[in-house]
This record gives sequence, C-alpha cells and structure tokens, in this order.
Amino acid sequence: MPAEWESHLATWLSWPHNTETWPEELEQAERTLARVVQALHGREQVFINVNDFEHREHARQTIQTFTPDDHVTYWTIPTDDAWVRDHGAIFVLHRQ
Repeated sequence: MPAEWESHLATWLSWPHNTETWPEELEQAERTLARVVQALHGREQVFINVNDFEHREHARQTIQTFTPDDHVTYWTIPTDDAWVRDHGAIFVLHRQ
C-alpha cells in the first residue's frame, strides 16, 4: 500500500456535515477543507463525496469563495463524516 506522501494523481475528500462531530466548528471545518482544495488547485484532481444535490451545491459555493472548482469532481456518496481514511477506498499497487 503506498504511503500517503507518495506521488498520486488525485485526492479524495468527503465534505463535512456531521454536527455531532462538529457541534460548533462545522463552518470552520468547511472553510479549512475549502483551503485544502485551494492548495491542491492546479496540482491534482480532487474528488469530493457529498450526501446529495443540496450538499454538493453548498460545498461548491464554499469552495468557490477560495478557488475555482474546475478540478473538482463531486460524487454523491453519502457518508457519516469527513474522515475519508475511515470510510474511503484503499488503493494498493502491484509493481512487477
């Protein structure tokens, strides 16, 4: 399994939404994630899991306050929180 600092083509994120995890910090968590997308802009593709159309539009508006989202692909994949390492795919390399 490649280490998280190794070269890769894209980054997967899940847009935060769980008020139990972010009882008073949800807006700050969203802004921070938007800044992550901004830092990745022009460097690699970004895939973001969202719960539904409304969630996607909210994420898009938040991201677009910091950077264009032309390198972002939104996927309607409902999640219970933003921690992709807890629920996302695992990628393995097979080198010969």
